[in-house]
Amino acid sequence: MKMRPHFLTRYSLRLFCLPELPVYEIMLYFANDSDLREGGFQRVRAGPGGGYPATPFTVAFLMLATAWQGLTKGKTTQAGWLLYRLPGECPITGQSLFGHALRRVLSDPAIAETVASVEVSTFYEDARILWKDGMMSRFVRDPIRAQLAVDGAQHIVVWPGKLLHEVACDISTQDQSSAPPAAAQPTTAAVH
Repeated sequence: MKMRPHFLTRYSLRLFCLPELPVYEIMLYFANDSDLREGGFQRVRAGPGGGYPATPFTVAFLMLATAWQGLTKGKTTQAGWLLYRLPGECPITGQSLFGHALRRVLSDPAIAETVASVEVSTFYEDARILWKDGMMSRFVRDPIRAQLAVDGAQHIVVWPGKLLHEVACDISTQDQSSAPPAAAQPTTAAVH
């Protein structure tokens, strides 16, 4: 499945908290970053049928990079890596970095179905995967050692498990033909 306009229409506001055009512009910027190109941000081809691959990595990284609001494109890449590399433990996915755990959730609809929600605090560099069985996987960086001074980025993004399951199913089946259900929206809350 490619991140074509159909994918962006379906998920840009619900998953990336941004309209389609800014998400597309961020993806164009990511395609020029050698680390991200190796990870999957390579334009398949221009024109009809073109786009970027919607892989667990590209979707997870774009989610994390766009969780920070009001950043320049260059800072968006930095911020994405900062959240992607948050250390912790996740016994369900077996991953020790938040981005890898999120990527694992998006790669397996069976795992995604067990997620209640994923929460990210960009200000405190804290991420949590809350599981339906009451367990929590937490990833946090020492706020003294890791700082990215960003004005206005003091918020929390919450992605509902139902939305992540829907995305995981779309990625795994590579089918964009079904209409998007009116599912839960991500929410942001100010942190004071």
